Amino acid sequence: MDKRKRIFISPLDWGLGHASRLIPVIALAKQQGEVFLGVDERTAAYYKEFFPDIIQIPLKGYRIRYAEKNFYTQLVMQIPRIKLAIFREHFHLKRIVNAYSIDVVISDSRFGLHNKKTRNYIISHQLNILYPKKIRVLGKLLSLVNRFLINQFTACLIPDTYNHLFAGQLSINPGIRNQHFIGLLSRFSLLNKRPLSLQKFQFVFVLSGPEPQRSILENIFAEQLLNTQYTALIISGQPEKFNSEQLSPNILKVPHLEPEEFAEALLNADIVFSRSGYSSVMDYAFLGLKKVVLIPTPMQTEQEYLARKYLEERICYSCQQKNFSLVQSIEKTNDFYGFEHHKRNAMESISTLFIDF
Repeated sequence: MDKRKRIFISPLDWGLGHASRLIPVIALAKQQGEVFLGVDERTAAYYKEFFPDIIQIPLKGYRIRYAEKNFYTQLVMQIPRIKLAIFREHFHLKRIVNAYSIDVVISDSRFGLHNKKTRNYIISHQLNILYPKKIRVLGKLLSLVNRFLINQFTACLIPDTYNHLFAGQLSINPGIRNQHFIGLLSRFSLLNKRPLSLQKFQFVFVLSGPEPQRSILENIFAEQLLNTQYTALIISGQPEKFNSEQLSPNILKVPHLEPEEFAEALLNADIVFSRSGYSSVMDYAFLGLKKVVLIPTPMQTEQEYLARKYLEERICYSCQQKNFSLVQSIEKTNDFYGFEHHKRNAMESISTLFIDF
């Protein structure tokens, strides 16, 4: 009988989306072998709730920040730091592989996590880098670098359908070798279906992504809500924090929720307001939410593309952060049919993920 595989898994530290979508992958990996998680402080706290028995190994992230102004200048200035982080994690992985006798490495968008002694898989939906015209030269260079880095892995596992239903242009790139479409990855795929007796909120606001834009959007939501009588739940996306805060008699702010509570809150809400990150979109598609308002992170081309795609397909209303209006958003959602019709396509199995291991 073959020995159980020793599998190392680590997400990118870009909000909690990358960490949350790995939950079904980690659960499946546990059935196949012994799992080790590469985490920073934030994802360590998050994963402890789901997998308290799994060994966690500290691994620094890229620590990318979004500037309020001069976004592209600030992004270019961070490239040396990102490059250093990739080299650092590649070197650190060598020690981890030797220390824990790792057989398989699964990276979610961390380009340095591959090793010559292991089978190496990268999970990514962003095979095609979208960039604005003002940085065309840099954008083309980034696309070439992205393709080169992904092709260092044994295979690229794409969380989308083979016909690119959810990621659209993002998951199309014939230059990427060994592509495998594995269907959508959602933290909610492992939930018990038991009903929960929770307070129902008319609106649920889900915050995510790097600072300072996460806090900026939170302040926008809170400011506009305080002038209304709507019942609202703000989920701040900060699992390292523990205290809830009653902003008003009708508005509750929590740092995060347990998966069952989170799903129940989303399903019971009249409208969900959220960033248009791909992990969030996969969750909403999996749950078949009917009314969602997407607000992309400013200057984040992937989120802007997804928000525009789902707006044009009449699935979700979306608007720019600087133009967000709670009143207008409530009115506009009636013109969109939501993810209810996409739920069937979101249920593809990832059970084939470990066949070659």
